[in-house]
Amino acid sequence: MFANKNEDLSLSASNNNTDATQQYHLGLAKAMKGIDGHVLIVARYHVVEIANWAQHYKLTNTNTVSVGMFLMGDEELLRHNRLVDANLYTNFDYVLRNYFFNATKIGDIPLRFLGNATCGKSLPLPSSSGPRWGLHWVFLQPHESHVMLDRPVQSIEPAHARSNNCTFKGWIGGNRLSKEDRAQVRKLSFRTFSDLHCDVALAGTFGTNRYNQSKLWYLNNDLAQSKIGFNPRGVHPECHRLPEMLKLGTVPAMTKQEYMQYTYESIPGIVENSWTEVFLKMRYYLSDAGIEELSTLSYESAKWMDKLETCMRSDMNIILTGAFGIRNLHLE
Repeated sequence: MFANKNEDLSLSASNNNTDATQQYHLGLAKAMKGIDGHVLIVARYHVVEIANWAQHYKLTNTNTVSVGMFLMGDEELLRHNRLVDANLYTNFDYVLRNYFFNATKIGDIPLRFLGNATCGKSLPLPSSSGPRWGLHWVFLQPHESHVMLDRPVQSIEPAHARSNNCTFKGWIGGNRLSKEDRAQVRKLSFRTFSDLHCDVALAGTFGTNRYNQSKLWYLNNDLAQSKIGFNPRGVHPECHRLPEMLKLGTVPAMTKQEYMQYTYESIPGIVENSWTEVFLKMRYYLSDAGIEELSTLSYESAKWMDKLETCMRSDMNIILTGAFGIRNLHLE
Protein backbone atom coordinates (compact mmCIF):
# COMPACT_ATOMS: atom_id res chain seq x y z
CA MET A 1 0.00 0.00 0.00
CA PHE A 2 1.32 3.41 -1.01
CA ALA A 3 -0.51 5.97 1.12
CA ASN A 4 2.17 8.52 1.96
CA LYS A 5 2.41 11.55 -0.29
CA ASN A 6 6.04 12.11 0.72
CA GLU A 7 7.28 8.62 -0.10
CA ASP A 8 9.88 8.69 -2.85
CA LEU A 9 9.70 5.27 -4.40
CA SER A 10 12.80 5.94 -6.45
CA LEU A 11 14.94 6.08 -3.29
CA SER A 12 14.70 2.32 -2.98
CA ALA A 13 16.40 1.91 -6.36
CA SER A 14 19.94 0.61 -6.17
CA ASN A 15 21.27 2.48 -9.21
CA ASN A 16 21.06 6.25 -8.95
CA ASN A 17 22.31 6.66 -12.51
CA THR A 18 19.19 5.22 -14.10
CA ASP A 19 16.50 7.56 -15.39
CA ALA A 20 13.49 8.45 -13.21
CA THR A 21 11.11 5.94 -14.84
CA GLN A 22 13.55 3.08 -14.40
CA GLN A 23 14.13 4.09 -10.78
CA TYR A 24 10.41 3.85 -10.09
CA HIS A 25 10.31 0.44 -11.73
CA LEU A 26 13.21 -0.72 -9.57
CA GLY A 27 11.69 0.81 -6.44
CA LEU A 28 8.32 -0.82 -6.98
CA ALA A 29 9.91 -4.11 -7.94
CA LYS A 30 11.82 -4.08 -4.66
CA ALA A 31 8.70 -3.15 -2.67
CA MET A 32 6.83 -6.08 -4.18
CA LYS A 33 9.71 -8.54 -4.41
CA GLY A 34 8.63 -12.16 -4.72
CA ILE A 35 5.16 -11.37 -6.10
CA ASP A 36 4.35 -13.32 -9.23
CA GLY A 37 0.93 -13.52 -10.85
CA HIS A 38 -1.92 -11.22 -9.90
CA VAL A 39 -1.10 -8.00 -8.00
CA LEU A 40 -3.66 -5.74 -6.30
CA ILE A 41 -2.14 -2.40 -5.33
CA VAL A 42 -3.86 -0.14 -2.79
CA ALA A 43 -2.60 3.42 -3.11
CA ARG A 44 -3.43 7.03 -2.51
CA TYR A 45 -0.39 8.67 -4.07
CA HIS A 46 2.22 7.86 -6.75
CA VAL A 47 -0.52 6.37 -8.90
CA VAL A 48 0.89 7.70 -12.18
CA GLU A 49 4.24 6.03 -11.47
CA ILE A 50 2.47 2.84 -10.35
CA ALA A 51 0.39 2.82 -13.55
CA ASN A 52 3.56 2.99 -15.61
CA TRP A 53 5.08 0.19 -13.54
CA ALA A 54 1.96 -1.96 -14.02
CA GLN A 55 2.38 -1.78 -17.78
CA HIS A 56 6.09 -2.56 -17.45
CA TYR A 57 5.39 -5.50 -15.11
CA LYS A 58 2.89 -7.10 -17.48
CA LEU A 59 5.11 -6.63 -20.53
CA THR A 60 8.29 -8.00 -18.96
CA ASN A 61 6.93 -10.86 -16.84
CA THR A 62 7.12 -14.21 -18.56
CA ASN A 63 4.06 -15.62 -16.81
CA THR A 64 0.42 -14.61 -17.26
CA VAL A 65 0.01 -11.71 -14.87
CA SER A 66 -2.55 -9.02 -14.09
CA VAL A 67 -2.55 -5.85 -12.00
CA GLY A 68 -5.51 -4.30 -10.17
CA MET A 69 -5.57 -0.90 -8.50
CA PHE A 70 -7.65 0.32 -5.56
CA LEU A 71 -7.44 4.11 -5.46
CA MET A 72 -8.01 5.51 -1.99
CA GLY A 73 -9.12 9.14 -1.82
CA ASP A 74 -7.77 9.98 -5.27
CA GLU A 75 -9.32 13.42 -5.48
CA GLU A 76 -5.89 15.09 -5.66
CA LEU A 77 -4.87 12.98 -8.64
CA LEU A 78 -8.07 13.65 -10.55
CA ARG A 79 -7.87 17.35 -9.83
CA HIS A 80 -4.91 17.47 -12.19
CA ASN A 81 -6.46 14.98 -14.63
CA ARG A 82 -3.13 13.18 -14.95
CA LEU A 83 -4.65 9.72 -15.00
CA VAL A 84 -7.35 10.68 -17.47
CA ASP A 85 -5.22 12.73 -19.87
CA ALA A 86 -2.58 10.02 -20.12
CA ASN A 87 -5.23 7.26 -20.26
CA LEU A 88 -3.34 5.43 -17.52
CA TYR A 89 -6.39 3.59 -16.17
CA THR A 90 -5.97 1.17 -19.09
CA ASN A 91 -2.60 0.06 -17.68
CA PHE A 92 -4.53 -1.90 -15.05
CA ASP A 93 -6.78 -4.94 -15.54
CA TYR A 94 -9.36 -3.37 -13.21
CA VAL A 95 -9.59 -0.24 -11.09
CA LEU A 96 -11.57 0.31 -7.90
CA ARG A 97 -11.96 3.84 -6.62
CA ASN A 98 -13.72 5.85 -3.96
CA TYR A 99 -15.90 8.84 -4.80
CA PHE A 100 -18.28 9.14 -7.68
CA PHE A 101 -17.19 12.71 -8.60
CA ASN A 102 -20.50 13.39 -10.40
CA ALA A 103 -19.39 11.51 -13.48
CA THR A 104 -20.64 8.35 -15.19
CA LYS A 105 -17.37 8.16 -17.12
CA ILE A 106 -13.72 8.84 -16.43
CA GLY A 107 -12.48 10.02 -19.79
CA ASP A 108 -14.04 7.53 -22.21
CA ILE A 109 -14.20 4.68 -19.69
CA PRO A 110 -17.61 3.86 -18.16
CA LEU A 111 -17.70 4.12 -14.37
CA ARG A 112 -19.59 1.18 -12.85
CA PHE A 113 -21.06 0.92 -9.37
CA LEU A 114 -19.51 -2.07 -7.62
CA GLY A 115 -22.40 -4.39 -6.81
CA ASN A 116 -24.53 -3.60 -9.85
CA ALA A 117 -23.17 -6.45 -11.95
CA THR A 118 -24.60 -8.92 -9.43
CA CYS A 119 -27.64 -7.11 -8.04
CA GLY A 120 -28.51 -4.41 -10.53
CA LYS A 121 -27.99 -3.30 -14.10
CA SER A 122 -24.43 -2.96 -15.33
CA LEU A 123 -22.47 -3.20 -18.53
CA PRO A 124 -21.29 -6.72 -19.44
CA LEU A 125 -17.91 -7.88 -18.20
CA PRO A 126 -15.22 -8.16 -19.36
CA SER A 127 -14.87 -4.74 -20.96
CA SER A 128 -13.69 -4.08 -24.49
CA SER A 129 -12.61 -0.53 -23.61
CA GLY A 130 -10.67 0.63 -20.60
CA PRO A 131 -9.44 -1.82 -17.95
CA ARG A 132 -10.48 -5.35 -18.98
CA TRP A 133 -12.47 -5.97 -15.79
CA GLY A 134 -13.76 -2.45 -15.50
CA LEU A 135 -13.44 0.86 -13.66
CA HIS A 136 -15.57 0.65 -10.51
CA TRP A 137 -16.84 3.19 -8.03
CA VAL A 138 -16.84 1.60 -4.56
CA PHE A 139 -19.55 2.81 -2.18
CA LEU A 140 -17.83 4.33 0.85
CA GLN A 141 -17.51 2.25 3.98
CA PRO A 142 -17.57 3.52 7.60
CA HIS A 143 -14.65 5.76 8.46
CA GLU A 144 -13.44 3.31 11.12
CA SER A 145 -14.19 -0.35 11.71
CA HIS A 146 -15.99 -1.19 14.95
CA VAL A 147 -17.83 -4.17 16.39
CA MET A 148 -20.95 -1.99 16.69
CA LEU A 149 -21.07 -1.75 12.89
CA ASP A 150 -20.99 -5.51 12.38
CA ARG A 151 -24.22 -6.34 14.21
CA PRO A 152 -26.83 -8.36 12.27
CA VAL A 153 -29.77 -6.57 10.71
CA GLN A 154 -32.20 -8.41 13.02
CA SER A 155 -30.60 -6.79 16.08
CA ILE A 156 -31.31 -3.23 14.94
CA GLU A 157 -33.49 -1.40 17.47
CA PRO A 158 -36.62 -0.07 15.73
CA ALA A 159 -36.85 3.68 15.31
CA HIS A 160 -39.94 4.08 17.50
CA ALA A 161 -38.00 2.62 20.46
CA ARG A 162 -35.04 4.98 20.17
CA SER A 163 -34.68 7.86 22.63
CA ASN A 164 -33.26 10.57 20.34
CA ASN A 165 -35.17 12.11 17.44
CA CYS A 166 -32.34 13.29 15.20
CA THR A 167 -28.60 13.83 15.36
CA PHE A 168 -25.54 15.21 13.63
CA LYS A 169 -22.02 15.19 15.03
CA GLY A 170 -19.57 16.29 12.39
CA TRP A 171 -16.47 18.08 11.25
CA ILE A 172 -16.53 21.86 11.31
CA GLY A 173 -14.05 22.16 8.42
CA GLY A 174 -14.20 21.25 4.75
CA ASN A 175 -14.77 23.18 1.55
CA ARG A 176 -17.34 25.92 0.92
CA LEU A 177 -20.13 23.59 -0.22
CA SER A 178 -19.78 21.23 2.75
CA LYS A 179 -19.68 24.12 5.23
CA GLU A 180 -22.81 25.66 3.70
CA ASP A 181 -24.62 22.32 3.83
CA ARG A 182 -23.84 21.80 7.52
CA ALA A 183 -24.71 25.42 8.32
CA GLN A 184 -28.19 24.89 6.83
CA VAL A 185 -28.73 21.79 8.95
CA ARG A 186 -27.65 23.61 12.09
CA LYS A 187 -29.74 26.71 11.37
CA LEU A 188 -32.95 24.80 10.59
CA SER A 189 -32.46 22.54 13.62
CA PHE A 190 -32.15 25.43 16.06
CA ARG A 191 -34.71 27.79 14.52
CA THR A 192 -37.56 26.78 12.22
CA PHE A 193 -37.65 23.14 13.37
CA SER A 194 -36.50 23.47 16.97
CA ASP A 195 -39.60 21.48 18.02
CA LEU A 196 -37.93 18.32 16.62
CA HIS A 197 -35.24 18.60 19.33
CA CYS A 198 -32.37 17.54 17.09
CA ASP A 199 -28.92 17.19 18.62
CA VAL A 200 -26.54 18.98 16.23
CA ALA A 201 -22.90 19.70 17.07
CA LEU A 202 -19.90 20.70 14.95
CA ALA A 203 -16.49 19.61 16.17
CA GLY A 204 -12.84 19.21 15.21
CA THR A 205 -11.12 16.96 12.70
CA PHE A 206 -13.37 14.33 11.14
CA GLY A 207 -13.16 11.00 12.93
CA THR A 208 -11.58 12.29 16.15
CA ASN A 209 -14.88 12.39 18.08
CA ARG A 210 -13.77 15.30 20.21
CA TYR A 211 -17.45 15.96 20.85
CA ASN A 212 -17.78 12.74 22.87
CA GLN A 213 -15.68 10.18 24.71
CA SER A 214 -15.06 7.41 22.16
CA LYS A 215 -16.10 5.77 18.92
CA LEU A 216 -18.21 3.35 20.97
CA TRP A 217 -20.01 6.28 22.61
CA TYR A 218 -20.66 7.90 19.24
CA LEU A 219 -22.01 4.73 17.64
CA ASN A 220 -23.88 3.27 20.61
CA ASN A 221 -25.17 6.36 22.45
CA ASP A 222 -25.60 8.70 19.52
CA LEU A 223 -26.27 7.02 16.16
CA ALA A 224 -27.81 3.77 17.40
CA GLN A 225 -30.09 5.67 19.78
CA SER A 226 -31.27 8.19 17.16
CA LYS A 227 -34.23 7.71 14.88
CA ILE A 228 -32.81 9.96 12.13
CA GLY A 229 -29.26 11.01 11.28
CA PHE A 230 -28.38 14.02 9.14
CA ASN A 231 -26.09 13.32 6.19
CA PRO A 232 -24.89 16.65 4.78
CA ARG A 233 -22.23 16.38 2.11
CA GLY A 234 -18.59 16.07 3.10
CA VAL A 235 -15.74 17.48 1.03
CA HIS A 236 -17.48 15.53 -1.75
CA PRO A 237 -21.21 14.70 -2.00
CA GLU A 238 -20.48 11.24 -0.56
CA CYS A 239 -19.51 10.83 3.08
CA HIS A 240 -18.45 7.95 5.35
CA ARG A 241 -21.24 9.00 7.71
CA LEU A 242 -23.88 7.48 5.42
CA PRO A 243 -22.77 3.81 5.64
CA GLU A 244 -22.37 4.18 9.42
CA MET A 245 -26.01 5.24 9.72
CA LEU A 246 -27.26 2.61 7.29
CA LYS A 247 -25.49 -0.17 9.17
CA LEU A 248 -27.05 0.94 12.45
CA GLY A 249 -30.52 1.42 11.00
CA THR A 250 -30.44 5.17 11.67
CA VAL A 251 -32.56 6.66 8.90
CA PRO A 252 -30.37 9.03 6.84
CA ALA A 253 -31.79 12.48 6.09
CA MET A 254 -30.15 14.09 3.06
CA THR A 255 -30.61 16.16 -0.07
CA LYS A 256 -30.51 14.55 -3.51
CA GLN A 257 -27.06 14.00 -5.01
CA GLU A 258 -26.18 12.59 -8.43
CA TYR A 259 -24.40 9.48 -7.11
CA MET A 260 -27.67 8.26 -5.56
CA GLN A 261 -29.05 7.54 -9.04
CA TYR A 262 -26.50 4.82 -9.77
CA THR A 263 -26.76 2.44 -6.82
CA TYR A 264 -28.30 -1.01 -7.42
CA GLU A 265 -31.47 0.16 -5.60
CA SER A 266 -32.50 3.57 -4.25
CA ILE A 267 -30.84 4.31 -0.92
CA PRO A 268 -33.50 4.15 1.82
CA GLY A 269 -33.89 7.38 3.72
CA ILE A 270 -35.43 10.82 3.77
CA VAL A 271 -34.17 12.25 0.49
CA GLU A 272 -35.51 15.58 -0.78
CA ASN A 273 -34.47 18.46 -3.04
CA SER A 274 -33.74 20.89 -0.18
CA TRP A 275 -33.03 20.78 3.54
CA THR A 276 -36.31 22.55 4.27
CA GLU A 277 -38.15 19.74 2.48
CA VAL A 278 -36.08 17.19 4.41
CA PHE A 279 -37.09 18.74 7.74
CA LEU A 280 -40.75 18.90 6.75
CA LYS A 281 -40.69 15.16 5.94
CA MET A 282 -38.89 14.51 9.23
CA ARG A 283 -41.66 16.32 11.10
CA TYR A 284 -44.16 13.87 9.61
CA TYR A 285 -42.07 10.75 10.32
CA LEU A 286 -41.51 11.82 13.94
CA SER A 287 -45.23 12.36 14.51
CA ASP A 288 -47.60 9.70 15.82
CA ALA A 289 -48.95 9.26 12.28
CA GLY A 290 -45.54 8.53 10.73
CA ILE A 291 -43.47 6.79 13.42
CA GLU A 292 -44.30 3.23 12.29
CA GLU A 293 -43.32 4.12 8.72
CA LEU A 294 -40.05 5.46 10.11
CA SER A 295 -39.38 2.16 11.90
CA THR A 296 -39.94 0.31 8.61
CA LEU A 297 -37.56 2.69 6.86
CA SER A 298 -34.99 2.09 9.60
CA TYR A 299 -35.06 -1.66 9.02
CA GLU A 300 -34.90 -1.18 5.24
CA SER A 301 -31.79 1.01 5.66
CA ALA A 302 -29.88 -1.69 7.53
CA LYS A 303 -31.08 -4.36 5.11
CA TRP A 304 -30.00 -2.26 2.09
CA MET A 305 -26.45 -1.91 3.41
CA ASP A 306 -26.25 -5.60 4.25
CA LYS A 307 -27.34 -6.55 0.73
CA LEU A 308 -24.95 -4.04 -0.81
CA GLU A 309 -21.96 -5.64 0.91
CA THR A 310 -23.04 -9.07 -0.37
CA CYS A 311 -23.41 -7.68 -3.91
CA MET A 312 -19.99 -6.01 -3.75
CA ARG A 313 -18.32 -9.24 -2.62
CA SER A 314 -20.02 -11.13 -5.44
CA ASP A 315 -18.88 -8.56 -8.02
CA MET A 316 -15.33 -8.78 -6.66
CA ASN A 317 -15.48 -12.56 -7.04
CA ILE A 318 -16.32 -12.09 -10.73
CA ILE A 319 -13.52 -9.54 -11.20
CA LEU A 320 -10.86 -11.57 -9.36
CA THR A 321 -11.90 -14.80 -11.09
CA GLY A 322 -11.11 -13.07 -14.37
CA ALA A 323 -7.98 -11.32 -13.13
CA PHE A 324 -6.50 -14.57 -11.83
CA GLY A 325 -7.35 -16.24 -15.14
CA ILE A 326 -9.30 -19.04 -13.49
CA ARG A 327 -11.82 -19.12 -16.34
CA ASN A 328 -13.28 -16.86 -19.01
CA LEU A 329 -16.47 -15.48 -17.52
CA HIS A 330 -18.91 -13.28 -19.42
CA LEU A 331 -21.68 -11.65 -17.43
CA GLU A 332 -24.72 -10.92 -19.59
